[in-house]
Amino acid sequence: MVMSAPRVSVIMTLYNKGAFVEEAIQSVLRGTYTDFELLVIDDASTDDGPARVQAIADERVRYIAAERNIGRAAAAQRGYRHGTGEFIAILDADDVADHDRLRSQVEYMDAHPDVGVSGTAARCFGASDELLTWPVDDASCRARLLFTDPVLYGSAIFRAELLKQGESPARSDWMLPGEDYLMMVALSRRTRFGNLKEPLLRYRIGVQNQRHGRDAVHDRGALCKEVFRSFNIPLSDHEVGLQLLYHQVVARPLNKAVVRDFIAWHQELSARVARVPEIPFQGFGREQAQRFRKVFFLLADRDRRSALEFLRLRPELRTWSSMRYLAIVTMRRLLWRSPRK
Repeated sequence: MVMSAPRVSVIMTLYNKGAFVEEAIQSVLRGTYTDFELLVIDDASTDDGPARVQAIADERVRYIAAERNIGRAAAAQRGYRHGTGEFIAILDADDVADHDRLRSQVEYMDAHPDVGVSGTAARCFGASDELLTWPVDDASCRARLLFTDPVLYGSAIFRAELLKQGESPARSDWMLPGEDYLMMVALSRRTRFGNLKEPLLRYRIGVQNQRHGRDAVHDRGALCKEVFRSFNIPLSDHEVGLQLLYHQVVARPLNKAVVRDFIAWHQELSARVARVPEIPFQGFGREQAQRFRKVFFLLADRDRRSALEFLRLRPELRTWSSMRYLAIVTMRRLLWRSPRK
């Protein structure tokens, strides 16, 4: 008897996460949705993760080995090719799916046939306890494309044809963190996004994370360049350093000149984005303004003169709360530097 294909192929890439992979797999197997297959794509792990996976006696779990390490993006592409489902859902080998995650996401995709990719909110655990949220509608998702991902990849569900037909949106040549973000940027030309507001994923924070211990200036700078290139937006090396301030990353020593350049870049960026059809201009303006305000707190934490210059040039942000924050962090720095008797 020929078995019908499952509606959902869950793709899990594995590289040296043996301590967590069983919990991740069991969170899917014990879920309320049952019409799925789970493909574990090993990327030449050197720990006991593969043995732990192969010891799980459940016919819905398929283990696919690798002869050599090819990187997370290329390993995921192997999973996309091997998956047989109408939908492809992602779960990282160190995360935990809510028991209703797949059921809720399939129901959402059935109700929104125009959406090709959707995700969920996530609750961090491990080294952090934080609720991470994403916009629920396509326009709001697109408004943040120049800053971050519109959908959390680790919680994503895709219509399989998006990943299998035509040129693959996955960047198997990208070996730095952020390949999932670049994939969403590529998909922004093909489909619409959406997200469920419920936290249906537990997102583990710790030393096993891909970004842990890396140079944020280098990695985030390279990612910014590639995203801007994807949208054909000019971006010089100097502007990369200014753009990183939106990401709370400081690429060069702060001073008044940097603040003036950043404020000028804030206006120039808006002008350049106005010519990009994939990004809704009004929504982008709101996202940009929100991140712009947060830069003040970064400056206040690092350099009082820079923060004061920021407020001088943008007096509308000179509020009682901003001045109070600046006074508090300045006093803390003075107390920390004072010699103790």
